[in-house]
Amino acid sequence: PPPPSDCGGRRAGRSRAPGGCAMAVGGALLVAGPGVLGGGVGDRWRAGGGRVVAQTATAERHGALRARGFEPRTARPGGGGGAGAAERSFPNVIFSAPPSGAARAGFADYPAAVEEAAGQWDGTGTLLFTGSASVYAADGAASVSERSETKLGGADDEKTDRLLRAEEAVLARGGCVVRLVGLYHSQRGAHTFFLKKQEVPRWGGYTINLLHYEDAAELCFRILQGGRSGAPFREEIFLGCDGAPITLEDMMAATLASGAYGEGRCSLTGAPGGGQPLGKLNVDCSWTREQTGWSPEHGRGSYVEFMANGARDSFSAP
Repeated sequence: PPPPSDCGGRRAGRSRAPGGCAMAVGGALLVAGPGVLGGGVGDRWRAGGGRVVAQTATAERHGALRARGFEPRTARPGGGGGAGAAERSFPNVIFSAPPSGAARAGFADYPAAVEEAAGQWDGTGTLLFTGSASVYAADGAASVSERSETKLGGADDEKTDRLLRAEEAVLARGGCVVRLVGLYHSQRGAHTFFLKKQEVPRWGGYTINLLHYEDAAELCFRILQGGRSGAPFREEIFLGCDGAPITLEDMMAATLASGAYGEGRCSLTGAPGGGQPLGKLNVDCSWTREQTGWSPEHGRGSYVEFMANGARDSFSAP
């Protein structure tokens, strides 16, 4: 594929309007898990003139996916079919279903589902798995980057093990991994969960890293496009964050001050210590930005600024 284009200036390709920057794409794209993130990547691929085959576990959402311009099909041949049911090989593949939603998505074995999708890559374009920065071993004030040490498989929680096994399967095939921090948009994320709970037993000083869903979709799209040399990426690990770590207390203060959530309230009642971690990763994705030409756009790359601008995005309530 060709290298990323500026499309007349960096802001011309803003994630919130993917059709406004029609960067050329190479061949068809299989999106395994066309949810908020995968669907956003598919929208960008279609805006560049490419085909998008959207693979789901069931046919429940196929009507909506067709209306979006995708060609839906179920994960298993003969399991409901669809426009691309007989097609078993694609130049570009992205797996974007999180392990937290594996049961809802019908994936009894998450790494096996990733392996199945990866097996449909023909090796010519790009294979990409959307993972999580939660696999890093560091905590507290530590800073992590793309090559930082990960947790040990089998020594941590089951989610981490599933993610690391899935990463290994993709990298072994020559594919790439992008580890993402906490994703959000105006109607989804930690802030909306906290607003629903109202009283949350978490320490307000706990620091998290965030990234808007549309910025994450743009990053994935850039990786699928290949490097600046024009060659597809192979066996690379990327990292996506907005570069502005924020405490839970400041996150909720910015959310409530935005005016976008009415009379919402949130009380963080936890205290430091007592088995709770005192902080989380400070994430540095400078290498990823350099390799892809990507940078976050929403709120100029800051959750606080996004909320200060009224929390407006394509997901905002009318």
